[in-house]
Amino acid sequence: MFEVSWEVAHKVGGIHTVLSTKARAMVERLGDGYVCVGPWRLGDPRREPFFEPEAGFSGFEESCRSLGVPVRVGRWRVPGRPRTILVDASGFYRGKDEVLGRLWDQYRVDSLFGQWDYVEPLLFGHAAGIAIERWWHEFVGPHRAESVLHVHEWMAGAALLHVKARLPAVATVFTAHATVLGRALGATGVSGAAGLGARSPEQAAEALAVRSKHSLERATAREADVLTTVSDVTAEEVTTFLGRRPLVLVNGIDPASFAMLGPAREGKAPARPVGPDDAGRALRRLAERFLGRDVADATLVATAGRPEVVNKGLDVLVDALGRVDRRPGRPVVALLFVPVGGSGVRRDLLARLHAHRTPDGPLPGLATHALFDGEGAAIADLCAAARLDNGAERRVRVVHVAAYLDPFDGLLGLPYETALTGVDLAVFPSAYEPWGYTPIEALAAGVPTVTTDRAGFGRWVAAHGLTPADGVTVLAREGRTADAAAADLADVIDRAAADPAARPAPDRCRAAVAPLAWRTALEAQDAAYDVARRRARERALGAASAYGDGPARVGEPEAGPAVHEVAAALPPSLRSLVTATRTLRWAWDPDAPALFADLGGEAWEACDHNPVRLLADAPAAELSDEAADPATAARVAALAARLARDLEAGPR
Repeated sequence: MFEVSWEVAHKVGGIHTVLSTKARAMVERLGDGYVCVGPWRLGDPRREPFFEPEAGFSGFEESCRSLGVPVRVGRWRVPGRPRTILVDASGFYRGKDEVLGRLWDQYRVDSLFGQWDYVEPLLFGHAAGIAIERWWHEFVGPHRAESVLHVHEWMAGAALLHVKARLPAVATVFTAHATVLGRALGATGVSGAAGLGARSPEQAAEALAVRSKHSLERATAREADVLTTVSDVTAEEVTTFLGRRPLVLVNGIDPASFAMLGPAREGKAPARPVGPDDAGRALRRLAERFLGRDVADATLVATAGRPEVVNKGLDVLVDALGRVDRRPGRPVVALLFVPVGGSGVRRDLLARLHAHRTPDGPLPGLATHALFDGEGAAIADLCAAARLDNGAERRVRVVHVAAYLDPFDGLLGLPYETALTGVDLAVFPSAYEPWGYTPIEALAAGVPTVTTDRAGFGRWVAAHGLTPADGVTVLAREGRTADAAAADLADVIDRAAADPAARPAPDRCRAAVAPLAWRTALEAQDAAYDVARRRARERALGAASAYGDGPARVGEPEAGPAVHEVAAALPPSLRSLVTATRTLRWAWDPDAPALFADLGGEAWEACDHNPVRLLADAPAAELSDEAADPATAARVAALAARLARDLEAGPR
C-alpha cells in the first residue's frame, strides 16, 4: 500500500499528524508493504533528523534518477518507522508545460492560470507517480500482489492520475480532507453550497482564483476508484463541488503515537522525559522573556493552524481575548502557533533567551520571528483593534509564535506535540473546519479544548454526547454572528482562568478521543480499500458486467450471480428492476437514476452508479426497507412500465 501526501515527513497542517499517527497501525498490519511517499525538500536541513536513509535501494534510486526523479528511500522517524520514499520534482520545472499539457489531454485538468503554489505540488504528485510506478515494477508486480494507492488532498492528485493511466491493476483511493473551493469560499465569510449562489463550481473557482487547483481536485475525485472524505460537513461540499458523493471515513489518532512523536522525530530518546510540567516551564520562560514580566500565575491559552483569519476563527479568538482583557481577573497569555513567512527567530528575543535575568518590558510587536513584509500583518491588525498591545496594564498578553516548532527551531527546542502539553486551554474557534485535527491533537495531549459546531469534529463530539466535563467545549457558530461567538468564547476563557482546579484532568481529555484510535478507524477504511481493490481487479481484467452468463474463462473475472438468482433475492416489489437493467434504456429514463440513488444510498456511489451491481451487492435488509415504502414501489412499477413500452415500440 502506498500512502502519498505533500505532508509525509513535511509538516504543514493536520494531515501530517493524520499520517504520522496512522503509520504505526499500518506497519503492524503490512510491515514494509506499507510505503509512504512525500516531497524531498532539498535544502531544508530541518528535515534531516526526521528521515533516516536506508541502504539497499541504490538500484531503484538510480532507475528513478534516470527517469528524471531523484529519490531517497529510508525511514520516516515517527512511531512505526514506515518505509518512506522522498521524491524530488524540481527537474520537471523546465518541462512543466509538457506535464500540464498531458494532464489536460488525458483528464482535462485546467492548469492555464495555476501559480507556483499549484505547480509545485502538482509536479510533486507527478514525480511521486513515476516513483510508485517504478517501485511497483521492481518490488510488487513480479509477486502479483494487490496494491492500493491512497492519496490525500489535491496536492497529491497527479500521482493518482499517473498511476491510474500506467498501472490499471493498482486500486486508487482519494481522500479530500477539505475542498479547494470550500476553503476559498470560507475565507470570504460564506460556506458550503450557499456560497455558490447562482454560479457553477467552476465559475466560483474562477472568481476566487482557484480554478486550476479545483480542476485538479475534481479530476482526481472523478478518476479515483473510491472517493472519501472525513466528515458529513465535507461530504456535502464534496458532492456539490466535485460532483461525486464520497464515503465518510473519519480521521483517527493514536494518542500513544502522538505522545511519542517528539522523541521519535529526534531519532533517539531524550536525556529525560519531557512532561507537561517541563513543557509548561519552557513556554512560560519564552513568554516571560518576550513580554518582560513574570507570567508564573498566568493561564496559557493556545491556538494553532494556518494564518486563515476567518476560516480558523482567529478573528473570533482575538475579539474574545480583547473582551477578557477588559474584565478583572487572573492574567492570560495567548500563544498563537501560526506559522508565517520569516527569516528566523528575532535577534533581540534570542538575546533575552540567553540572558540570566528577566528583562524589563515587552519587545515591540507580537511575533517571535523576523517576518517578511506583510507576513503576520493580519494578526497584528486584529490585536491592535482589540487593544492587545502587551502593555503593562493589560490582563491579556499575546505572543505570536510564527514558525513551526521542532527540536531544532532555535526557540523552544521542542516539537509542537510536546509543547502543546504545557498549555492550560487550547482554542480552535473555526468558521470552516471540515474535520478539525488540531482540537483532536490537543485532547490527545491531555489539554482541555474548544472546537465549534462548524467543524466536523465538533459535530462528532455532539453526536457522542461529550461535554466540557470531558475536556471539550463546542462553541456554537452555526447561524450566529462572529460577535456572539466571541462573547461566548470570552466566557469560556474567563472561567478557565478563574478556576484552574476545575479544569478536566489530562486523562479525561485523552479519553474523549480514545474512540478515534486508528485501530478502530482502520476497520472502516478497510471497507473502502476492499471496494477499490475490487474495481481495480475488474478494470485490469476488463470485466463488463456484474452478472455472469456462464463459467468464467481463464483470465476473466469470476462470474457474478445469474439474473434469476438476483431476482429471487430481491423483495417482490423490486424484482422488475432486474429486467429493467438488462439494457441501458434506464440511463435516460427521467426517474431511474434518482430511484437507484434513493434505493442504494452510499451503495449506489460505491458501485459507480451501476444498477446491475447495486441489485446484486446491496444489503438485502436495506433494499427491503426501501421496498416497503409504497411510494418507492409505485416508482419501481412506473419505471418498469415505461421501459416495457419503450422496448415494445422498438428503435426510433
